[in-house]
Amino acid sequence: MVRPFGINLEKAGHLLYMMHDEADMRTTLAIDDDVLIAAKAMATQQHRSVGEVISELARRSLRRPPSSRERNGIPLLSARPDAPPVTLEIVNALRDELQ
Repeated sequence: MVRPFGINLEKAGHLLYMMHDEADMRTTLAIDDDVLIAAKAMATQQHRSVGEVISELARRSLRRPPSSRERNGIPLLSARPDAPPVTLEIVNALRDELQ
């Protein structure tokens, strides 16, 4: 379990947040101010430590398989082999249903 060590140092526009775990090992991370503010807000809402929130978010990001295919910077979704192709007519019909 990672808990805040209680030292915040301002350096080069980043907040250095020192943390320690149960074995008293310490890690210093350079975290952008906006990220730390968001993580602190999440920690407060979830009644958890900032370290726990950041660790969970990092784990989620690391588990997510990287998209192997992109088009114009957008990740492409894989289709089932038996799925019919998506046509312009299908897209237009769905759009019309939503209007």
